[in-house]
Amino acid sequence: VNDEGTILASQSFDVGFQLLTNPPTQMDSGLFDVTVAFPEGTTKFTIMNGETIISTRMVSINSPSIQLISPNGGEIWNSDNTYEVSWVGSDLDEDNLEYILMFSPDGIEWIPLATDLKETTYIIDPSKLPGGSQALIRVIASDGINTAEDQSDGSFIVSSKLPEANIFYPNDKNTIPFGLSITLDGSGYDLEDGIIMGENISWTSDID
Repeated sequence: VNDEGTILASQSFDVGFQLLTNPPTQMDSGLFDVTVAFPEGTTKFTIMNGETIISTRMVSINSPSIQLISPNGGEIWNSDNTYEVSWVGSDLDEDNLEYILMFSPDGIEWIPLATDLKETTYIIDPSKLPGGSQALIRVIASDGINTAEDQSDGSFIVSSKLPEANIFYPNDKNTIPFGLSITLDGSGYDLEDGIIMGENISWTSDID
C-alpha cells in the first residue's frame, strides 16, 4: 500500500492448521512463507483476512547501516580457540535491527552461521568451519524490510581440517560366526571436500 492507501500489489495465500501426524494434530497457529511484490512507492505491507487487518508492517524511509569490525582481514583462526565476530549497526529511523551472519572459506560459497541475531557480537568455533586461505565474514542488517550488508575488507585464514572416518558395521563387540561373509559399512567426511568416496576410502585390520 502507498501513502494514499492505494493497493499497489496483492498476493492471496492459505495457512494450514494441521500438523501432519497420525492422526493429524489441530494447531492454533500455522506458519506461512509467501513471496510478494515490492513496487516503488510502497509505504506499508498489510496482512488481511477478508476485510480484517491482521498485521501491518511500515516501510521505513531509511535503510539500516552496518559496519563489520572484526575479522577484517589478515587474521588466522585455528581450531584450538574461539573467536569473536563484531560489528556496528544503526538505523536513522531507530528501528530495532536483526542480523544474519554468513561465512565463506573462499569468497565464493557462503554458509549461514546465525540468523535473527539482536546482539552485535557472535562467538565462532572454527573447528566446525571448512578451512580456507581466502575466508570472509559477511553480516546483513535488517529493519524488518530494508537491509544493508558489510563484509571483511580483506580475507583471513581458517585452518584446514582433517577428514573424519566412521565405522557403522561391525559395531564394538560384535561376534561374527566363522565362515560367514559380512559387509563392512563406513563413511568418510571432510569439511572442505564433503563426502569421501571411492578410492579415497580403504579398510585395514590389525588381525590380518
